[in-house]
Amino acid sequence: MKVRNTTTSEILQLASTPFARGGEGLLYRVVAPKGYAAIVAKIYHPPKRTKERWNKLRYLVQNPPVFENKEQAMLISWPIALLEKKQAFMGFLMPFANGELLEVLATTKLPQYLSEEWQRFKLGTIQASKLRQKVCFNIAVALYHIHKTGHYVMVDLKPDNILIQQNGLVSLVDMDSVEIVNGNQTLFAAAMATPEFAPPEFHQLTKRTQAIPISWDQFSIAIIFYKVLLGIHPFAATTQGKYETAVGLGQKVKHGLYVHNKVYQDYFDTIPFPHAAFYQLPTVLQYLFNRCFIQGIQRLGARPTAEDWCLALGEEKEEAEAPTYFIPMDGLTLETPALEIASNSIFVHSFEATFGATISKQSSQLIDKIKEEQRSWKKLIGKSLLGVAALGTVVFLGIKYYFVLPIVFIAALLLWYNQRKQKRQDPTPIFLPTTLHVATKWKPLLNEKIQLLFEGYQNQKKAYQQLISSFYQTSGELQKKWEENTKVYKKKCRQLNQEKWQKNVAITQERNQQPLWKQFVGRTSEEKQRFLKKKYLPSCLQNLADEQQQKIKTIDAEHQAIWQDLEYKFYEELDLISKNVSFQRVKAKKEAEDRFVEARQKIIDAIQAQKKETNQYYEAQQKIIKDSVHNYCEQLDAIESLALNKKMLLNQRLDLKYKTLLSEMELEQMALKKALTTLEKDFDTKYEQLLEPLQIMLKKLGLVMNLEQ
Repeated sequence: MKVRNTTTSEILQLASTPFARGGEGLLYRVVAPKGYAAIVAKIYHPPKRTKERWNKLRYLVQNPPVFENKEQAMLISWPIALLEKKQAFMGFLMPFANGELLEVLATTKLPQYLSEEWQRFKLGTIQASKLRQKVCFNIAVALYHIHKTGHYVMVDLKPDNILIQQNGLVSLVDMDSVEIVNGNQTLFAAAMATPEFAPPEFHQLTKRTQAIPISWDQFSIAIIFYKVLLGIHPFAATTQGKYETAVGLGQKVKHGLYVHNKVYQDYFDTIPFPHAAFYQLPTVLQYLFNRCFIQGIQRLGARPTAEDWCLALGEEKEEAEAPTYFIPMDGLTLETPALEIASNSIFVHSFEATFGATISKQSSQLIDKIKEEQRSWKKLIGKSLLGVAALGTVVFLGIKYYFVLPIVFIAALLLWYNQRKQKRQDPTPIFLPTTLHVATKWKPLLNEKIQLLFEGYQNQKKAYQQLISSFYQTSGELQKKWEENTKVYKKKCRQLNQEKWQKNVAITQERNQQPLWKQFVGRTSEEKQRFLKKKYLPSCLQNLADEQQQKIKTIDAEHQAIWQDLEYKFYEELDLISKNVSFQRVKAKKEAEDRFVEARQKIIDAIQAQKKETNQYYEAQQKIIKDSVHNYCEQLDAIESLALNKKMLLNQRLDLKYKTLLSEMELEQMALKKALTTLEKDFDTKYEQLLEPLQIMLKKLGLVMNLEQ
């Protein structure tokens, strides 16, 4: 089936068969487009596709409840768009709601077909009671948002219109059956109501002329909550006496036969055992149920609102605070020295790149230096040869081995000649500047000088590499040590945050477990006191006043019969006296009147005495209630003050730990920074020592060059 979304004008392809059926229509999955996977279509049966229903749904689509977040919006399967086919109204779209009917929790035993995960809802355990209270809270939140609009009344609110998942999430369905009101005017009426979940006024309705108020839903939701928490209807009991014929739950609701109403206890023949668990519920829940089913029978304003239930059922949650303790970002770093020397060092470039330009520019000075050395060397050789000749002459003249001198002389000449020839044959080394223009005869000598510089440079470069490797190894070890220490500090910081959160939660839970704190609604002492003064106290005083009035009526009723019997006997005696002779009649009448007056006075005195006693009891109870509320408020303050003091002491202790931790970290960081600074200074000193031999060699070569730039 293809239908059109009137909001977006998209054509939707529905599944060929419905996945659910109802009295008004069928539910289909939306096959296409893909964005509708979480949406379902409700297609009405042809007789239900009326103009009035179309108008009602259009109002619902255009005026949805306002939610604080998506999670709350999921609590209600609200109509989101109308559907039509060939411009004819067909139905509407709504979010898909999954789960079981809430009725599975509204009985004393869970249905056998439910999976093992549902067993945690089994009645009889504290955990199950808490889980069921959370379910009621979710329902109360949904109803609160519906009532908050001021235009919607559920009317037929019952477990069959609520779905629940095994995780406790709920969803209100059949939203198209709600009543839409505007003040006291009904815009679109609800179709029906279920007697056992409807309030007493349902049974007095004939023809409605005014809108149904939200107090109707307030009564229904209280019945649902009672059934979810205890597994039984709050009016479920067998009756006797004048209410013996009230067999149905609807009839019992009509007469206000709430099982915990003391006024009707004599009319109950049997009260089922599950009702006994009522007295194990939190006091505030007992109070709200009693207020709804006792005072709320006649006074609609006494019925708890959805917001009242939210407050009473809402579990106080400790806010997840942002971490209080943390290591500052500037405290997490330990910078390794930049080593500007290393980045500009002569040892990071090739020999030619380092010395080539200097050699090229100062080649003339270098050649002059070589020439000067050659002249000096020749003079030295000449003097040496003359010395050898002189020595040879002396030896020749004075020693018998005269043939040694020629051999020594010839060997020296051959060695000198071979070295000069070898130097002339050596090619120019690859590291000589290519732009250097030198006479061929000087190249071997120049090569010799540069070769010495090159070898010295290579040796120092190796030493530099060892130096910088040692530097980075040591600095890396210091960095690693700091990283390890930082991890330790972070871990300790996390432990402090965790300890703070856990112990604050423990203090809050300890406060919340105080019997007085648990008894009354509200999350803070101020909210609880406001609840006590504005709702609990007036309600208790009203209950006491009603009880007092009932006692006065009972006293009057009890003595009314005695009074009537006295009057009857008195007038009967007067009739007998009137039949006597005249002289006896006057005296007898006087005596009868005296006895009547005396007996009547006794009755009056008894009535006054009982009423006085009742009034004294009433006044005493009034004082007790007022004093108890006053004492409650003082005790609540004391409970909260104790919790606050514990938290303050805890925070002070943890703050001190945190400051100590930061101090330790700062000292450790300073020590490592000092070690890095010392390491850098040592590097600079050793680097300068590496340059000294090269500076000496350059000076010998006659080259001027600043190696530290």
